Amino acid sequence: MKASKTEIALYALSGVSLIGAVITYFNQRKKPAEDRFYAPMFALSGGLLVGAGAMSYKRMSSRALAGGLGLTNDSTHYNNGMTLRTWSDPEMDVYSRVELLQGLVASSNKDPLVRKKALAVTHTCPARDDACELSAIFEHNSDPENVRYTGDIGAHVLVPGGEPEAVDTFQTAKRTLEFRGGDCDDHAVLNATMASQNGFDTKFRITSNTGATWDHIYAMARRNGGKWRALDTTLGPGKFGKEPRQAKHLDFPA
Repeated sequence: MKASKTEIALYALSGVSLIGAVITYFNQRKKPAEDRFYAPMFALSGGLLVGAGAMSYKRMSSRALAGGLGLTNDSTHYNNGMTLRTWSDPEMDVYSRVELLQGLVASSNKDPLVRKKALAVTHTCPARDDACELSAIFEHNSDPENVRYTGDIGAHVLVPGGEPEAVDTFQTAKRTLEFRGGDCDDHAVLNATMASQNGFDTKFRITSNTGATWDHIYAMARRNGGKWRALDTTLGPGKFGKEPRQAKHLDFPA
């Protein structure tokens, strides 16, 4: 995460102010104490430096929260609504993963077949009945007969003669419905898309069970500034609105 323009400006101003204060000090050190005015300049430069440092600390602290979730991308392959990534490093930035999932939601929201399914699932609900519509989406996608929770593709040889490599797969909502299965990433994309198609605002919640690493993600939805409701369909049927145990979490727009 790069330094902001404000942060850079504060560092620059503090540097200029400090140089000015030093020059003024040497020019005025022989004057009576009551005639010297370099002290306010030192105070100004110090204040600017403290402000810039505080912004840097906040930025770095926010960055540290990202932690590792999954693995770092080594190569990416796209194929008809599926994204296959192979990995070579045990760190994948949370923000990179979220951006990928946001792209899948955006793509899924343009698919008329996904919209047709999303509206069919909530068809029996009264108009703008938030609880009914979100519950209908949850129960449909948490039913293993419709969308079973399943892990990513296991490590395998991608190139003849090579070594087995770990992979991570990401799917559009359409592919998850067609395959009738996916992991928490895929459930999150599907739920965010179907809620969005029914007029809800959506976001992703990434959680850490232990506080050490980020290990789970699910969608949340609300309408017209109402209460956010969790759509973690990996928990299974009958748990609409429930959230898994977590030591910490991060929220991102979906």
